Amino acid sequence: MQLVGDSELEKLLPARAAVAELMLTGGTNLSERVDAVRRTAENPMSREEVIEKTRDLMVPIIGGANSGTLIAKVMDLESMKNIRELRPLL
Repeated sequence: MQLVGDSELEKLLPARAAVAELMLTGGTNLSERVDAVRRTAENPMSREEVIEKTRDLMVPIIGGANSGTLIAKVMDLESMKNIRELRPLL
């Protein structure tokens, strides 16, 4: 696999687009362009993806139990009576 920058795509910044091109051993070329890459406002992550990514980043730092509790509380902020409930989990 080889990653190659594309100055034409860089001109589109801050918009984030991507092109993937594959050349198969039989000589077939495949190409796909995505004008709104994943995790942008135009192509947002699902709630489940946000939780999974958050857990992946937090577990090594605050542990699995605290991560799970903190994620659950943040995803239900509307019902929290006092935001200070989050502090012990950090």
